[in-house]
Amino acid sequence: MKQLLARPQMLADAKKQSQGRHLALEILLFCAVFFVSQSVISIPVALATVVWLFTSEDVMNALTSSLETGNMAAYMEQIEDLASNMPDFLLLVQLFSTALTTVLVILFCRFIEKRTPSTMGLTRHGLLREYGIGTLIGIALIAACVGICALSGSIRLKAQSFPIVIWILYLLGFLIQGMSEEVMCRGYMMVSVSRRYSLVLAVLTNSVAFGLLHIFNPGFGPLPLLNIVLFGILESVYVLKRGDLWGACAIHSIWNFMQGNVFGISVSGMGISASPLVAAADPSTAWLNGGAFGLEGGVAVTAVLAVAILLMLFLLPNKNVAKEAPSDTNTIDLPPAVI
Repeated sequence: MKQLLARPQMLADAKKQSQGRHLALEILLFCAVFFVSQSVISIPVALATVVWLFTSEDVMNALTSSLETGNMAAYMEQIEDLASNMPDFLLLVQLFSTALTTVLVILFCRFIEKRTPSTMGLTRHGLLREYGIGTLIGIALIAACVGICALSGSIRLKAQSFPIVIWILYLLGFLIQGMSEEVMCRGYMMVSVSRRYSLVLAVLTNSVAFGLLHIFNPGFGPLPLLNIVLFGILESVYVLKRGDLWGACAIHSIWNFMQGNVFGISVSGMGISASPLVAAADPSTAWLNGGAFGLEGGVAVTAVLAVAILLMLFLLPNKNVAKEAPSDTNTIDLPPAVI
């Protein structure tokens, strides 16, 4: 009987270092850690936003117009429109600020959870190799989604000029942002839940939480939620298969960067202009290309992620498997073939 998923050593070590809690308590703690991290991140983001509000010519023109007409409702609508297309420096501040999430979660796991970084998948061995493999997988995944939409005529791509320095900063920013969400959801939450519960529950719990973290993104809805949950499942399976977090960090970061800063498509509702390509989406096929939310709001992503999850489950070997004998809650088995 072939094991589709086996408990990697990082999860076994986490269970040895600290005992798991009741699921409800794990969820409440995750919410608390997320709230604290977002509160800390909001400080530099708020400062950058204030600078933008008082230095942006468009914002000041909108304010002057509203004061002259007395129509503050129109002013707020204009501000919301401007916020959906924020300047590069403000988006970059948001991306780089997520480094604080990574630091806070690692500190929480180390001093409250009593877990070492290696139990979060942050190992030294094979870092560059795993990150390189994850990068290639991330490129292949987003290219497949874009290819489906482009070949079907759902989106059209055209070249444009772009600022190379800002583009490089976006790459660095997404490397930080992708890692922060993987550390939070996979390195922390999935591993913590797995200490007491099955791998299936650990995967589903962190993936649903990951999807709900995007609930306030512009254009969020049922299909974007499904796709983001599927992406969380894919990342969870990959972490369990490889036995560390580095490849998943790379997949996540490259998925976002390629989508926004290579193909010029909105990333979970966030529009980005610094890209060598810009995508024009056909509104009549928003069900496929995702419309204003970006590819993650369309069924092209649903199909690609579903296939990718199955391929990972059946084709990727289990690495760094825990040395102790697996129990029923530690594995997912493939039923024997009928001959």
